[in-house]
Amino acid sequence: MNILVVEEEAPEPPTNEIIIKSNKIICPECQEDIKFKIEDYQINLFECKNGHDIDNIFLDEFKLNQNINISKIICQNCGKYNKGNVHKNKFYRCNTCKKNICPICYSSHD
Repeated sequence: MNILVVEEEAPEPPTNEIIIKSNKIICPECQEDIKFKIEDYQINLFECKNGHDIDNIFLDEFKLNQNINISKIICQNCGKYNKGNVHKNKFYRCNTCKKNICPICYSSHD
């Protein structure tokens, strides 16, 4: 029997950032829905809810701008949990008070 030993470097600690791709076209500045137009192999974003207009974005830059860091979406009730560290990344939004609520706080929220 032969035993092969390989020395490995220590693994990097996991990062707390969880980044997903948006399934809609979003504004890179405020993450709201935005309209887009393609001209001369460049993308122009316009008519954002907050009035942002971004012109002349190349395709490779555009892909990077469409990512969402869901670990920045924090429960506005307890402040402990973010969307990245709860089960199935599931959060709730209260239609009355417009707060993002984690599943733990959801059961006690009116």
